[in-house]
Amino acid sequence: MIWLKFTFTLLLSWYPFMCTHEFGHIISAKLNGGQVEEVILVPWRFSQTVISGSTDSLMDVWAGPFIGVLVPCLLCLTLKIIRKSNFYTTTFCGFCLLANGLYLGVGWIDKVGDCKDILANGGNVTSMIIFGLCACASGLLFWHWALEKLRI
Repeated sequence: MIWLKFTFTLLLSWYPFMCTHEFGHIISAKLNGGQVEEVILVPWRFSQTVISGSTDSLMDVWAGPFIGVLVPCLLCLTLKIIRKSNFYTTTFCGFCLLANGLYLGVGWIDKVGDCKDILANGGNVTSMIIFGLCACASGLLFWHWALEKLRI
């Protein structure tokens, strides 16, 4: 029963994960004077934000994964402080950390999506690997905490 609940929660985490990731790109574009031309958010394919006219394209690309892990972590931390933290928010946070971490941590190999854009805008592979390792390790820790909540 625990694994069924865990799997179901992961499936429901996909769309909100994409929303927080793309929210990061949007916020950065606005802060850098850019125009958001299009946001593609459909659950059956990878999300995408098309930006034009930004003064810092590298920041815009990095903001997706960065905000994509920061927002869920802040949500989870806030709920923990007010003693409302639960299995679902902790699992969602772990999912966002792992998804963004794996995306950058190994995506540079095939230069997919944001990884291609980070490299094209002067970013480097080392920073993507470090981000990926830190995010993935944190995500696994959050999943450990989530599964511990079910066992209690």
